[in-house]
Amino acid sequence: MSNEPEQYSIDEIMARLKSQGQASIESEGELVTRADGTQAIRVKRRKRRSHQPKKEKERANQRARTIQLLAAMGLVTLAALVCGFAVMYANSPPFRDGLSGKIARVTGAETELTQFRMNPSAANLAALSLKWPEGNAIESITLRNVAAKISPASFLGRKFLGEEIVAADGTINVRAPLNDQPSRFHDAGEPGDLVEFDRYAAPSVTLNYGDPIRPDIRFSKSEAAYYPKNSKGSPQVTLTHGEVMLAGWPKLELDRANFVFHGPDIEVSSLRLRTENDDVGSIALVGMLAPYALGNVSKLQVVLDAMPLTGLAGAELGGILRGRIESLPEPRQGSFEIMAGSKPDMALEIPFQGSLGEPLALSGLPFLTDLRGLLDDIWYETPLFETHAKGVLRRAGGNVSLSDLELTSKGRLAIRGSLAFVDGTTYAGDLKVGLSEAVISSTRNARLDELLSAPSDGFRWIDLKISGPKDAPKDDFRERYESMALESPAGIDAEASGLPSFEDLTKPR
Repeated sequence: MSNEPEQYSIDEIMARLKSQGQASIESEGELVTRADGTQAIRVKRRKRRSHQPKKEKERANQRARTIQLLAAMGLVTLAALVCGFAVMYANSPPFRDGLSGKIARVTGAETELTQFRMNPSAANLAALSLKWPEGNAIESITLRNVAAKISPASFLGRKFLGEEIVAADGTINVRAPLNDQPSRFHDAGEPGDLVEFDRYAAPSVTLNYGDPIRPDIRFSKSEAAYYPKNSKGSPQVTLTHGEVMLAGWPKLELDRANFVFHGPDIEVSSLRLRTENDDVGSIALVGMLAPYALGNVSKLQVVLDAMPLTGLAGAELGGILRGRIESLPEPRQGSFEIMAGSKPDMALEIPFQGSLGEPLALSGLPFLTDLRGLLDDIWYETPLFETHAKGVLRRAGGNVSLSDLELTSKGRLAIRGSLAFVDGTTYAGDLKVGLSEAVISSTRNARLDELLSAPSDGFRWIDLKISGPKDAPKDDFRERYESMALESPAGIDAEASGLPSFEDLTKPR
């Protein structure tokens, strides 16, 4: 049994704790008496172990992390320095001159870069100008406010490459081939060796063919994109919206176009045009062009879809025969022909029929006003041909014609023949005008009855000549009518008998 008592007083507990603490101190140290007589316990210092694996591992890891951090900072600093020097070099005259030389070698053109700036992801310049010497198909290209998304490899490699180059606007002047030498249409070098981008684009481009001041063909204000290689590996140009001007033709608007280049030939895979300020009708062209082969005639197929006649025939003929036209359902298609030369000859020939949405209406010819008065029917002043209307539209140079016309309004009027506007100054034409037998019988006009032919195809006909200057088309209906010197049964001239005059008969009521 333990000799320790079961209970202690507070004094005994405190005394016991002091004695244990004293014993602990004495066991760890040595009691010494100082010079002043005080006593203290001298404790021996513990010796640290020289080898501690855990601590050494922690220190090694810390040193490794420090080295890695310093190395990373060094690489970043080095990269920043290299990048900085590269950017400085890329914006220096030697680099700009070298890039200009690359573009010149690729294109064969005199090259000028204005305010060129470059960083690791993009290049910008205020203007890029390319000018080709005589004998080249392209005369010049000017691009303004150009931005290029480039690859960082453009700094170090021999290629200047990236995703796309976009210009705010551009102008392209293309020469017509000279009569004494062929045009050079191919590149001066292989673009892939020096300059390589996937896409070249601009939201507003003007393309002139021929004299830049008065071009024969002009596309303007078009959104354009050039792809050096399409899905089949051929260069391709797409145009969207804008205006189209053909010398001597009414102004047209471009809906969309797609051109694929096969050496010297151009495939027009789609070209759709509209009349100015009209979003309903269209004319579509497809086919192959050989614009650099002197004397060669290229032929494009043409399809009409509710196209306003005035958009192709012009305001003069379009003012006489108004409405929308479309292609005939039969196999015979329209064509647009262009012969390459210093002044390209362009000719359009389109068989057409009236559109149900807006039938053809005839107006502006004097004989229509005369028929209105003679027949006392306002319909004849602007007759509408809803059931049968067709013809052939031809346009070449300053001449435009509507031939093989067949306009019929059953029970009232029929028109056959041709109308033309020649040299942009004069009307010409031969029209066969037919009035239905029922209409003639109801008028009881003896002179008109005598003027018209015997019945044929349900109508009685008269041949009219169309002439006159631009602002005043004429016909000979009144002259023919007034020349009919009819006599009464008693042998008295009709005019002298008190019958109404022509002016009275044709006066609107």
